[in-house]
Amino acid sequence: VFSWQGKLGEWACALRFAFSQNVFPFDDNARLPERNRINAIISVRTADGEALVFAHQNGITVYQGGRFSTYGSAEGLAGRAALCLLPLPHRLLIGTDSGLTVVDLSEPGAFDRVRSWTRLYSTDWNKGRLEKFRGTKVLGLTQDGVQLYMATDAELVVIPIASLTQPTTWTGLALPEGQPTAILWAQNLYLGTTAGLFRLGQTGWENLGVPGPIHTLLWRDGELLVANDEGIRVFRDGVGAGWIAYGTPVRSIAFWQNSIWYATPDGIYWENNLEVPGNFTALGTSLGGLWAGTQADANYNL
Repeated sequence: VFSWQGKLGEWACALRFAFSQNVFPFDDNARLPERNRINAIISVRTADGEALVFAHQNGITVYQGGRFSTYGSAEGLAGRAALCLLPLPHRLLIGTDSGLTVVDLSEPGAFDRVRSWTRLYSTDWNKGRLEKFRGTKVLGLTQDGVQLYMATDAELVVIPIASLTQPTTWTGLALPEGQPTAILWAQNLYLGTTAGLFRLGQTGWENLGVPGPIHTLLWRDGELLVANDEGIRVFRDGVGAGWIAYGTPVRSIAFWQNSIWYATPDGIYWENNLEVPGNFTALGTSLGGLWAGTQADANYNL
């Protein structure tokens, strides 16, 4: 930039000269979109009957009556990506990358009704309470019949189910080491993080000695099944009791037809036998079958 001020005869002058040069990257400056993936699969009971809900990076997809319907932020979801799901009587809770969504399932066509959707953001949650709770992403949801436990990226929020949409009744607890990746209530509260597996006791979080990241937790017949990059570890009364699978990362577990099925980056296994090859990320049981979700391939196909 060059500036000059002065006089030319009787004229007072001010001159400024500037130039710029736009330098573009060597390519077309395009950003590749993130590949979609199925994060969770659950069954819910609606006024129209049973439905299957898939949570993924672009919202949720509902399968009911032989038809798939997809819903996102335009319909009422609190964020773009649906990260976790929790069914309650007449309601569905959806944890997203920007907050919590509650869907009222008591009316016919619930997912297609605007009034069925309630979005709860961190800025709303802080209204009417003295303490602030931290976090934006809702990474895990579970419940014990009385209270709901919501793991965000900054703390654990304890919510009375009877006053789900009344933040003044909510309380917050500090998280253990690592970012939450899985949460489950099964006689005790268990939290899986990127650092390992923890159990909440009277004096705080107890490290159960399972390395993270913990991908999923499943309670079956008095046993806690813990999936991580090593396989599936079995716990009884908080004590390790062997492995169901070892030597391969396990992303999801389901109990179907009296057997444990699990999903890995190379396929779905049953009794350590590869049944279906593929890059699977989530399993769920509903409508008489076992459902499996994948991560999109290089061509963005699920």
